[in-house]
Amino acid sequence: MKKGILKSACYLATLSMTHAAVSISVVGDGTGYDLISDGSATHEVSAYRSTNIAKSFDVDGDNVYGTAGVFRFGDGGAQANNQPFTLNTTVGATFATFSAGADFSSVAQGYGQQLMDDPTLTPGVTVADMGTTGSGVAAGNSGTAGNINEILTFTYNASTPQQFRIGLIGGTQAQTDGRWDPTSYILSDGTTSASVTGLENNGNGNANMVFFDIDLNGETSGTFSISAAQRLNGQGASLVGVTFDVIPEPSTTALLGLGGLALLRRRRK
Repeated sequence: MKKGILKSACYLATLSMTHAAVSISVVGDGTGYDLISDGSATHEVSAYRSTNIAKSFDVDGDNVYGTAGVFRFGDGGAQANNQPFTLNTTVGATFATFSAGADFSSVAQGYGQQLMDDPTLTPGVTVADMGTTGSGVAAGNSGTAGNINEILTFTYNASTPQQFRIGLIGGTQAQTDGRWDPTSYILSDGTTSASVTGLENNGNGNANMVFFDIDLNGETSGTFSISAAQRLNGQGASLVGVTFDVIPEPSTTALLGLGGLALLRRRRK
C-alpha cells in the first residue's frame, strides 16, 4: 500500500473514533406551564411525580418527571438555614454523581415554598406532598444581580443513557421581591452549553421548572455544570432539584418497517 493511501486510511480511522460534541438544547423555557397564581400544589412542577397531573414535557409517556432519577435538596422538613450539601435526597439516576458547584453556599430553608412530591415514594395518582424543602443556594448573601454562580455539578458514566431530558426545579422563597429566584439557568459540559433566560419571579411559593435535552453523541464519561443568575443584590440564586427522563429510541416497529421497505426495493430491482 502506498504511503499516501495508508495515511488517508489512518486519518479516516481516526475520524471514525472521534465523537461529535455533546448536544444540549432547550425544550422547556418556563413560559406558561410552571406558574400558577394561586400557589397551588397540584400543578405539574409541585406534582412532578403524580400521574394525575398532566405533564407538558414528559418524554417517555408515563406522565411523570424524573422516571430515570431525581436529585433533591432538602429532607422534606423545615430544616434550619445553612445546612451542608449532604442534606439531599437522591432516587435513581445511578449514572449521575452529584457534587457541590464551585459557588455553592448552603442548603437553605425553603421559606414559604409550596408542598412538592416526595421523590422517595412510587409515583401515583395523588400528590404525595414532601412538605417544605430546602434549596441549594449559590453565592450565599453576596454578589450582585446578574452574577452567574455554579450551584451543582454531576458526572456521568458509561451506563448513562445517550439521550435524556433533564429538568431543573428552581428555588423560591415565596417573596414578592423574588429573592433566591434565579433569572436564568445555564447547563454546560465545559464545551457546549445552553441557557434559559428571563425566568419570572414566582412569589407564590411554586418553583419554576425548565427542561433541556441532552445527546451525549457517544461520550461515556464527563461532567455537567448547573449554574444560575441571581435576581437581586446580596441574595444569590437557588436550585431545588433535578429530574432525569430517558428519551425513547425509535420504535422497533418503525425500524422493521424501514427494513421491510428496503427489502421490497431490492426485490423490485
